[in-house]
Amino acid sequence: MLRCSRLGIFFTAFLVIISAQVAWANLPTRAVVLSGQQAPGHGQFRTLKSAIAINDHGEVVFRAYDADDGGVWLAEPSRELISLQHAGNQAPGFPVGHLLSDPGWDPIYSYLNESSQTLVSSTVDEQQVTLLAAPGSLRLLGQSPGPPTTGGLTAVHLNDAGHVILIYLISYGSSEGTFLAGPPEALQTVGTGDLANYPMLDNAGNIAFLGSRSGQFGLWFGPPSNPQRIATDDSNHRLGTPYLSKNGHLAFEGPTGPADRPGLFVSTPGATPTLVLRTGDPAPGLPGQTMGMPTLPTINDAGEVAFLASAGSSTMFWAGHPGAIKPLFVPGAPAPGDVDGLTFANFGGGGLPMLNDAGQIVFSARYLNTLTSEIGYGLWASDPDGTLSLIAREHGPLEFDGQTRTVSLLGRFDINDLGQIVFGAQFTDGSSGIFVATIPEPTVTMLLIPLLFLSRRRR
Repeated sequence: MLRCSRLGIFFTAFLVIISAQVAWANLPTRAVVLSGQQAPGHGQFRTLKSAIAINDHGEVVFRAYDADDGGVWLAEPSRELISLQHAGNQAPGFPVGHLLSDPGWDPIYSYLNESSQTLVSSTVDEQQVTLLAAPGSLRLLGQSPGPPTTGGLTAVHLNDAGHVILIYLISYGSSEGTFLAGPPEALQTVGTGDLANYPMLDNAGNIAFLGSRSGQFGLWFGPPSNPQRIATDDSNHRLGTPYLSKNGHLAFEGPTGPADRPGLFVSTPGATPTLVLRTGDPAPGLPGQTMGMPTLPTINDAGEVAFLASAGSSTMFWAGHPGAIKPLFVPGAPAPGDVDGLTFANFGGGGLPMLNDAGQIVFSARYLNTLTSEIGYGLWASDPDGTLSLIAREHGPLEFDGQTRTVSLLGRFDINDLGQIVFGAQFTDGSSGIFVATIPEPTVTMLLIPLLFLSRRRR
């Protein structure tokens, strides 16, 4: 027979309420790889770079330098490390004896698709090459100089089907060039644009890019063979870089009419883009304030958006479904943390917020400790209900695998649909690492509720 005193019932209910509302100071975190760790088949890892990504299997891709040179590695959830590309490997598509150098510059984002594939840039005999890398497979995608230009070459994006986007630059040192997209064996010329505007693919193979096609400038979306122009610019040049989700949800900033009030637009495949909000609209959740220009949007497959915009004198991230947008944080408000006195500071860089399809968000923001005047960057996660949890912060402790180190610098980050967040960190002792933190499922705490009712019934 289950017995429970009234005090026990009250205590159980109290735990349920508290666990459902109080943010975590640090999410459960484990190390993927640490500097000083042995790189299989090579020397110890010396420098762990910021090119990282995580897929929905929990696999992590990262770039690193070891005692033998640089490479790109895949970390399995079991913590097994697999070399995808390493300096000194035979270059695919080249005669025997032609070797790859260190992996090239980090792209704006790194990608790891659900087939464990990622994009790698390198050089062979001072010739730039782009590669599609996966465990046991390294495929040549392109090399420069080559058609249609004679400049550099960069791999930009890939989807879960292994389709890719390449850009052939008009000259070395330029960011302008020609985009090619599609399956590696059937790449098609799509248009021209700037690498900084970062074209993307969805899993149906559609491309979204800001640039020109047949002499017409605009925002284009559709299959590489025949994308359609879905938005045009105005004289104020307010049309911005699109962000495309895996299943074709699109978000971008653009002009809204004669008045210079650029807005945030969203669309789904085959639908006309719709306006979410624009400059000068009332700021959601901040009575008496108006929105500045929304910029740098992201979107997930549920249609939720996140973006950067100001309201009054403050700049912050915003997120939510269209019609239910709210700020992720407000500068000056308390920031969940491991010590008292932390408040969010005004936006000062730190990367775009990343959303998963469960509505969980990870973002980097500056903080101020009002008790010590300490400033730094922190990494926070947001649940769909808006509850914020600290993942890690500069000058603060990071607990992982039974040890604690003090963070000196935070790197890039990514999130998958399992609520797993991968991020890089450097420490005050000179070491560094790549870590995965997990957002606890909110339903776990609610499992105590049935016990509360059972305790009242069974006596």
